[in-house]
Amino acid sequence: MKKAIQILLITILVIIVAIIVVFAFDIFDYRTKFISKTVNTFLSKNIEDYTPLDQLEKSDGTIPESNDLHPLLNSEQEKTLTELGVNVSQLPTELTADDQECLVEVLGQTRFQELYNGATPGAVDLIKAKKCF
Repeated sequence: MKKAIQILLITILVIIVAIIVVFAFDIFDYRTKFISKTVNTFLSKNIEDYTPLDQLEKSDGTIPESNDLHPLLNSEQEKTLTELGVNVSQLPTELTADDQECLVEVLGQTRFQELYNGATPGAVDLIKAKKCF
């Protein structure tokens, strides 16, 4: 019985270490896929008629390019969000005062101001900001 418990614990430990390595080093692009799926699931539930970018593939299998698809985002921000699988053309086109207050609360005043001034959002920013929309 003791041997079985040891094998089980070692197996669990190896699985945990493997998951940490895969997400820490983004092996096989799993971290990006996981973040993309999480963000798109949230946006699909909270934005009416939102279609995730991976479902907008053209008939030849390519994803439509982003050419100023969103008035509030610069080209670098659009590119980053598109790479994370977000369909930027279907994001809200204006920030209400409540949205801004919420973003300042979850991101912090400094980071909000950086993003507002054109800094590129990261995956952590998306995960934090999703509760504001």
